Amino acid sequence: MASSSATLRDVIVAAHLVRQFLTSQGFTKTLATFEDEVPSQWLTLPSPIANTTHARVETQSADSEDQPLQVTPAVSIDQTLYRTPYGRGHFDIVTEKDGVAEQFDLLSLLQEVQRYKNVQHQAQDQVIDQSVLDIGTGYYPCNVRDIFDRPHGNNNVLFARLHEVSPPLLPTALTLDRDTVTSSQNDPSSVTQRVLITTGTDKKVLVWDVESHQILQTLTHHSGPVVTVDVCPFNQDLIVTGSLDGSAAIVNIRSGLVVQWFKALARRFIVRALFSPDDGQYLACASYDHTVHILVRSADTTGPLYRPYQTFQFTGAVEALCFARSYPDPETTHSAPGQFTLYLLCGIRHDPFLHYIDVGQRDICRYSLLGHRSFSDDALHCPWTPMDISVSPCGRFVCVSTDDRTTASGPAPSTPKALTLTPDGGRVIVFWFLSDRVVRQFYNAHCGSDALVSYPRHCWATQSKYIIVNGEPEPHSTLEAVDDDSSALLPASVAKLSVTANEAAERYVLQVLELATGKIVDRIPAHQNLIRSLWSAPSHSSLSSYLVSASFDKSVIIWG
Repeated sequence: MASSSATLRDVIVAAHLVRQFLTSQGFTKTLATFEDEVPSQWLTLPSPIANTTHARVETQSADSEDQPLQVTPAVSIDQTLYRTPYGRGHFDIVTEKDGVAEQFDLLSLLQEVQRYKNVQHQAQDQVIDQSVLDIGTGYYPCNVRDIFDRPHGNNNVLFARLHEVSPPLLPTALTLDRDTVTSSQNDPSSVTQRVLITTGTDKKVLVWDVESHQILQTLTHHSGPVVTVDVCPFNQDLIVTGSLDGSAAIVNIRSGLVVQWFKALARRFIVRALFSPDDGQYLACASYDHTVHILVRSADTTGPLYRPYQTFQFTGAVEALCFARSYPDPETTHSAPGQFTLYLLCGIRHDPFLHYIDVGQRDICRYSLLGHRSFSDDALHCPWTPMDISVSPCGRFVCVSTDDRTTASGPAPSTPKALTLTPDGGRVIVFWFLSDRVVRQFYNAHCGSDALVSYPRHCWATQSKYIIVNGEPEPHSTLEAVDDDSSALLPASVAKLSVTANEAAERYVLQVLELATGKIVDRIPAHQNLIRSLWSAPSHSSLSSYLVSASFDKSVIIWG
């Protein structure tokens, strides 16, 4: 009963505020219509705001901003039932401005609410800016460690990543002599073997020994090219593969056998497949049929490894997926299990929002890709698609690579046909986690000569300090030819690729984005054709210093 009474009093207050505003502004016709539609007993009751005043708005320090606007009602009522928006306090103190009481109307209330929101935004911006500055600068992988030239023959490489297995997949005398330094008996179980997993347009998944360049396993279970691979957190021998044949599969790379097929999962391409971090409790697959499928690990050891959990339908093709965890305290990124919320971030083609799926609650919240300062009408149209999404190792930031090739200024195009390609395109946006607040924006990070067929990719490096993105050669960039013996004067990454300065200027590059300064601090010549895949593991104990790039020039480069 108290609840319904409180609601009625709130409605009466709102009715008197609206009536007072219409009267003061001279909206006679609207006022007459309003009084006809509102129950007469509401307006005949004494107004709780007839003789109230509002506090003087002054510039205050950060400590005094928490003091709420406070107004006292003119009649004796329960004051705790009248609260201003956003928890600003009670109408329980009468103040005056220069000794003259001011009338408290709807317009002043809206102005006070807007002022409070601006103060809150400024405080959040200060926290974000400080957190970005605290990250600082450091080292990023820029030297070539190894090159796998044409691992799939004359077929393009679509994806590549590093992995470690123990014991080795195919232990040889070379492997044991090189790696076994702690075991006097050359026990294979004590050896950790570093492998490279690659996929290509030949529909194969190849597992290579990094040191010897020997093929350890060849997987041919898909009937279409494999575009995504992820490693199982609880079993290093298991990987999940997603293919353009519309299926996904969990495969044992040691035996080469398919552990579980997901052939009827989607009607179109599977473009992303990944395990939830740390425990692999969930498996997510994204498809071009506008769906995201989440599977959960089965408790029955005799049945399938994963069973269906939830399917989400979107308005466009799903381009990007990323698991992330939200902790109560951003500082405690390694809290005990059970103290975090698991999210699945989704990027959808022709969708203006970044979608956060709460995996445990099975619901979705979304944030505008245009940022919190965008107008509501603008948020309904976004001229780019989030093609790649990842969360920083510190867990505070979300990086989104877009296929934006339009100018950085001016109105957004209404149709794809109106796109204007410029060197300023290729927008990389860094958001605050679980927010639409833009932390950094980087331009000139485009990849692909066609705005409708591009592959913007990125990965984090050096514990959230840098973001590595793929890029194109500098337009109209020419250098004077140099002799081959002068390659020692070139950067290490170029010298190891054995190219001249002119050839380096024509190469597709790795662009290094520095989060603290918001600048592109380096452009590293890499491949002779478009870079299709980038991979790093900045939180991995032994692989954090590596970066892997795969290109349509049919090569894979390991950077360190």
